[in-house]
Amino acid sequence: MKKVLLIASLLFIGVNGVKAQGFVTDINGKPVLTKNYSEVQGDPNLYKDWVNGLVKFNEGKPYRYDKLNYDQLNDNLLFLSKTGEPFNFIDPVSEFTLSSGMMENQTFRNNYPAAKNTTEKSFFQVLADGKVQFLKRSIKSIIETKEYNSTAVKTFVPVISYYIFKSGQMIPVKKDKKIILAVLSDKAAALEKYIDSEKISFKDDSDISKLIGYYNTINQRT
Repeated sequence: MKKVLLIASLLFIGVNGVKAQGFVTDINGKPVLTKNYSEVQGDPNLYKDWVNGLVKFNEGKPYRYDKLNYDQLNDNLLFLSKTGEPFNFIDPVSEFTLSSGMMENQTFRNNYPAAKNTTEKSFFQVLADGKVQFLKRSIKSIIETKEYNSTAVKTFVPVISYYIFKSGQMIPVKKDKKIILAVLSDKAAALEKYIDSEKISFKDDSDISKLIGYYNTINQRT
């Protein structure tokens, strides 16, 4: 890790308003155990191609890397080595932000309290940040289907769940107005007005994120 820190400091400066100047190229990692998924339809990773991004380790400082991807099947951040092989980071990753160029940056974070089917090492996409956070758990699993008189087909399928992190607790929620307002009941009246004025759709992740952001804003005022 010391070697990574030294090279990172020479190549670029982290965030806090200062623009990064380059990518970390000498990375401590270990090869991913290769599994053959040729018989499975789809992709185990978040992106088909490798993308740029920022990575934070447990010491908290962000470093910029190119050729990253999120392995949603194994819930693990990968980087592409100089030899073109996927590697795992040796040092524990606490947060990463991926920039595909095709969509908004996506930030993932762990070190949350364990919840149903998750541990402190599980990554969650941060849809709304602040004192209260709106989190999306987006992983993949392999399912096998077989129709009558046909060959079995294996497919990577997304498994998605949502949480609100509030007062140190992970609260599982659905994208439902009644359920989310029950978690934010201390500001229910103000949120109802905001939902009406902004025409918030509870089918839309970004709209719910706006609502959580507004909740954090009005909490700062009181």
